[in-house]
Amino acid sequence: SRSTDASARAEVARVLAQRHARGDGVMLIPGLRRDAAYAARDPLLAWAEATGIAVDPGAVVLRPSADERGNALAETTFRVQRWPDHVVTQPLNGRTVWFELAHPVRKVFQGENDSRFMALAELDADGMWVEQDPLATGDLRQSSAGAGESVDRQAVAALIGTETSPGGSTASVGRLAVVADNVWATDTVILNRRAGGNTELFANLAYWLAGLESAIDLTPRTQGLRRIGPLTDATRTAVRWGLLAGVPGAVMLCGVVVWLVRRRG
Repeated sequence: SRSTDASARAEVARVLAQRHARGDGVMLIPGLRRDAAYAARDPLLAWAEATGIAVDPGAVVLRPSADERGNALAETTFRVQRWPDHVVTQPLNGRTVWFELAHPVRKVFQGENDSRFMALAELDADGMWVEQDPLATGDLRQSSAGAGESVDRQAVAALIGTETSPGGSTASVGRLAVVADNVWATDTVILNRRAGGNTELFANLAYWLAGLESAIDLTPRTQGLRRIGPLTDATRTAVRWGLLAGVPGAVMLCGVVVWLVRRRG
């Protein structure tokens, strides 16, 4: 039931707040809630906002696109290729991370947290906007730019965390990372997009939340999925003749060379 679900999420939020206060890292990956404007506030997002990162789960970032006939459509897919200078994202320079259904995140002024807040991923596309009422159209692809808030850049992932001091000690409070897109790290996106950058960002965030920055430097530079592309007819023919004639011919040639060497000897 809704009441049971709400009480369960409130209990999870309470436990996370306690563990975070003791120094544990927390990653939140909230998803779209079309009824967010009318439903009770999610306890997990309320805790994140109290910690310094606010998420609007009822809003979606969109950009203009068109179908094969040239009809205007709204697109939810974005790719990010520019990254801030942070230990989590430094290995991502030149890499692409895909976001499929992202929501806005913003900093909440929390005193000392202001200096520890960082927008980790920002969407940047011509004509993009934030759709504040996804229920209005029913189909997000039919949304129009005039119905939303036009933006130039929009953060969809952020973090707040302690930095290790020269002596190796950290503050007692833990780290928090929020990636406001609940499909960006799913198998569907990673396999269909061959999104090695997505897997690397997820792994780097996990290491950072655990305080294992040194492990980030050890991750492979490329985690892309390597696949053999489709073979052309000419390639298939070359491979077939290479196996039928090339390999036996090479064996025969080696036999002739060995026979000549022995004869001369």
